[in-house]
Amino acid sequence: MVRPKAVDDEHFISGIDFFPTVLEAAGLSIPDGLDGRSFLPLLKGEKQEGRRCVFTQIDYKAGGAAVPMRCVQDRRHGYIFNGWSDGATKYRNNNEGLCMKGMEEAAKTDPAVAQRVKVFRYRTPEELYDLERDPDCLTNLAGSSEHQNVLRSYQKQLRDWMVATVDPLLATFDKRGDPKQMKAEMESSYRTHCPPKRNAKGMAGE
Repeated sequence: MVRPKAVDDEHFISGIDFFPTVLEAAGLSIPDGLDGRSFLPLLKGEKQEGRRCVFTQIDYKAGGAAVPMRCVQDRRHGYIFNGWSDGATKYRNNNEGLCMKGMEEAAKTDPAVAQRVKVFRYRTPEELYDLERDPDCLTNLAGSSEHQNVLRSYQKQLRDWMVATVDPLLATFDKRGDPKQMKAEMESSYRTHCPPKRNAKGMAGE
């Protein structure tokens, strides 16, 4: 199915697109209601509409903690909304390894590393990065007066997507300018409509 030596650096795809892609490539029917869609045309070297950006999200960690994040990203910018970020809540991955341990050790004597660890642990409600000029996402432009028009553009893209997908984090997103109201909305509307799932053993999961 794949055009020999094909490389596509134009279209965006998401992990949820793999299932329908494999089904179509195998000649099987694709179930209705899937969030993803097949990118088989891209594998054949064709064009496909609606691939200029990608939306990603996180809701709950495997341990049950609510850490809702939403992102819209295209070739130029990445915008992230961290609904849980209140300046006090500390984020930690379930699978942190030696890299993070090494960073935290280096942070004791290196202010730059310490700041990077702080950003990872506490984030901020909104992040905007220029992926062309700052591919490592070291400079958050969300508070820059020069980038407010860009910020509003990505805020609108993300909000439109949240409305279209009936995202339970929408009410929290709309209160992003007020930390107290944002936290209150997350505790009420988000947790009510998007509670953590439970596995067979009763443990909270993602």
